[in-house]
Amino acid sequence: MESNEKAIILKQIIPFFVNRRDIYAIQQKDGTYRIEKKLLTDKVLLHHITGKETIGAYQLAPKSNTVKYICIDIDEGTIKNPQETAKKIYYRFQQGFINEAVWLEASRFPDHSYHIYLLLNSVPGDVAKYIGNQGLKKIGITGIEVFPKQSELSKEKPYGNLVKIPLGLHQEKGKWSKFLNPETFQPLLTKELLTMRQAKVTSQQIEKIRLSITKEKSEKQKNYSNQYTVQKGSSDLDLFTVPCVKTFRDNSIPEGERHNTFDKNFSIMYRNSKGTFEGVQNFAEELSHNQQSF
Repeated sequence: MESNEKAIILKQIIPFFVNRRDIYAIQQKDGTYRIEKKLLTDKVLLHHITGKETIGAYQLAPKSNTVKYICIDIDEGTIKNPQETAKKIYYRFQQGFINEAVWLEASRFPDHSYHIYLLLNSVPGDVAKYIGNQGLKKIGITGIEVFPKQSELSKEKPYGNLVKIPLGLHQEKGKWSKFLNPETFQPLLTKELLTMRQAKVTSQQIEKIRLSITKEKSEKQKNYSNQYTVQKGSSDLDLFTVPCVKTFRDNSIPEGERHNTFDKNFSIMYRNSKGTFEGVQNFAEELSHNQQSF
């Protein structure tokens, strides 16, 4: 790669895929990532595009919880027709956004493992998730990961998920990331990437999407409540048919204070259902046999 081509990629392409520079991750030889709590400098990014290191960038900005792109991850191990699927998603997003904002990448060319990128101005994480998931829903595609996975960061999850920056070397497979022509699935030239642009999502559109998100959440809660409600005094009810009770009984969760919350809530449920605490010990013993600390 010529020095001028490196400069073009570093200055005009990579910034579309880097949203925070205070932290990053380095891909290891086995394909896993090691977090680096230091600045993501141009020198590190240059190492990425020359194959010396491979960098994963965290997608959500720490203060604003915004993202600069949506990434649809198509894994050839889980999708029967990855090329056909990638093409379908690519053209779906081009219907709703400017063509220059939608890009097809082979994460390790020539393998059939693809990313569809929709480049955006700074958009809230929850809105980006909704756009990505709705795009797939409208064309009837399921079982595909959409990034960002989180709507916002928290003390418990201060980084969120990372995505490998394009145009780098996969350290385990020894194969390069390439942006592709969606018709031929052959690599594009660097000069063809200079048409990249961010699609603009307006504040009015964000507000409208958030109203849709709120409406969907409300409908889901309503449907769940209609499907199953524990009524006070329903003493003949088998509490192990309640989805949350059955899930807790049949699966182990990590130790921690969350057990105290379950303990309290299930006790209240038992009391409301049976009208008494009589028999609650037997109920609790069966409920918690998979839990190490309950």
